[in-house]
Amino acid sequence: MLSSNQKITLRQFQILFILEAFGTGFVVLPRLAANHARQDAWLVALLLLIPGIFFVWMVSGTARHFAGEHFASYTKRLLSTPISAILCFLLWAKILFCAGLELRLFGEIVRALLLNETPFIAVYIVILAVAAYIAALGIEARARLAEILIVLIAVPLTILGIIALFSIDVSNLMPTLVAPPQNLARGVISLGFVFTGIEFMWLAFPYLNNPREGHKAATRAISFAIILMAIITAFTLAKFGPLNTQVLQWPVLKMMDMINIPGSLIARQEALILSFWMLSVFAFSAASLFYGAVLGRDKVGRGQHSHWVLISAIIVCVIAILPIGREQVYQLLHWIFLSFGLGFWVALPIILTIARKLRGGTA
Repeated sequence: MLSSNQKITLRQFQILFILEAFGTGFVVLPRLAANHARQDAWLVALLLLIPGIFFVWMVSGTARHFAGEHFASYTKRLLSTPISAILCFLLWAKILFCAGLELRLFGEIVRALLLNETPFIAVYIVILAVAAYIAALGIEARARLAEILIVLIAVPLTILGIIALFSIDVSNLMPTLVAPPQNLARGVISLGFVFTGIEFMWLAFPYLNNPREGHKAATRAISFAIILMAIITAFTLAKFGPLNTQVLQWPVLKMMDMINIPGSLIARQEALILSFWMLSVFAFSAASLFYGAVLGRDKVGRGQHSHWVLISAIIVCVIAILPIGREQVYQLLHWIFLSFGLGFWVALPIILTIARKLRGGTA
């Protein structure tokens, strides 16, 4: 850690990215992928590497060229002030709206499995209050905390994963590689929303102590996250089979609940896994509030960072309590990805790269 200069190391950048991108996919991806490709659902998860790495290399190419500059600054130089303002607003709105919807999904699972008498708003306020505090302290505080959280998540999860190996049936994955290519393609397009935190990469590069090596660190981070998702999806399919995986609402949590650890003091492994997801949701919420505040402050040019964090937290909470059902949340996340998501994943990286080339690299 580079003290008191709002810079983070490449390793901390990778840890933050993995935590922020890990949450939703961990719980919902196996079921949704199985709807598209059945026993080849793990391949759908793995194929997310293609658009993911494309995005990382395109974004990092522009970010490295404008090393140290914020998104609002270099888009203004490349595309004009009005277009930059529109892009900043759309990215700000997408980040906060997706944060609210992710928080809503988490609240529903918490109420269904653990706190069925607790109002949604109480869960949201607790998470957002702590996340806002960390976001207000800056990216260094988030990076330090992430280094602790990744250990708390990785070690127990690895142990549970090894134990789960002894209770799966690999024959549930057979025959393999039989899903039609169009089903795989639809699955990749439909499930891109599970990595909602990937847009943070537009905003993270100015905080790196070595931004010119950021593309390598980002590639390793997204590759690790997606491969891990593919492994978890394969484990879930091998445990329940493709048909049961499609029926179960949260198959990963169910799989962990069925793990028998002799002599364990933990009676409900799914509660333990849920606590890991809570840490990831917390990291994602803190990142959303931090970058939402950065975008608001950079574009408006007024107010302190902590004030914008508070405004962002209020907006996220309002979105989380919207009177919509779980399936509507999935539909909204899917629609946001197909519109704004693909815009920031594909269209904007290409447009900024072309604009930079047309300006001869001098912009």
